[in-house]
Amino acid sequence: MCYQCGLSDWRQWTPGHNDGRYYEPRSVSYYKPYGLKVTNHCLYPSSDTDYYLPQLLILRRPSDYQPVPPQVSRQRLLLKGPHGRDEVMRNYGFEVSDQLAIEAMKKQLDDERIQVREWASDTLRTRMLETALRLDMRFKGKRINKHKDIKNSWNEDQSDENAGKMYHVMFGDYESKNASWSKMMERQYMESCDREYLPGEPMEKLQKGCYERIITKSKTIQVRMMNKGAICSIYMSLPHKLVETIPAEQRTKIRRKGGDYYIVNAESVSDPINTGS
Repeated sequence: MCYQCGLSDWRQWTPGHNDGRYYEPRSVSYYKPYGLKVTNHCLYPSSDTDYYLPQLLILRRPSDYQPVPPQVSRQRLLLKGPHGRDEVMRNYGFEVSDQLAIEAMKKQLDDERIQVREWASDTLRTRMLETALRLDMRFKGKRINKHKDIKNSWNEDQSDENAGKMYHVMFGDYESKNASWSKMMERQYMESCDREYLPGEPMEKLQKGCYERIITKSKTIQVRMMNKGAICSIYMSLPHKLVETIPAEQRTKIRRKGGDYYIVNAESVSDPINTGS
């Protein structure tokens, strides 16, 4: 038992008396005048006759975040689902043994993924608006100046011309010469964070890093939100409900041509429309 605070089970993590930091329970030792060595969790001596050995191991409070290292694994973050102990061990090593610290680091990885998603969503919405402005999309006779007005423009005007503009906003600006858009956005994000992938990691030639996968998923979500609630939806690939009408042995023969897209409403699917790009 600690004679300073009366705590009996001080093998558990216990906050220091004044500054609230956490200390290893048996890392502070002091000697009584009669030579009895006592191990205590408390930071400060209870009397002038006590003195401490200098070996004090100060650990981070479990709620404190570990800084993201400048070089990270390509598999640092999961695409979906909560991060677990395996991801903590892979990123921070097996020297992390305290359960509270592990839980805090799991949350840190979850929060980092949210940060990447938010950055990607903001960047993609800005890019979509810039494309719509370049194509002179209009709503209520005025040139649009808000991201939400892109969908409003499409609901107001489902002409072939406006359909082509919507296709470019949602898909066309990410094809052909811009096909490496996700890789470029990943590089932009990592440079803004002064971060890079670990060199020499085994990887397949076309394998995406974790940040690029999250950015690509964010783009899919932005397209889904654009189609949600719209009078007609625009798809780059053949809609699933149309694929089901094609015999299975013929489905492998379907190949999308560059610039093709489909307009889908509640009752019908258009033939492939090509922008000529």
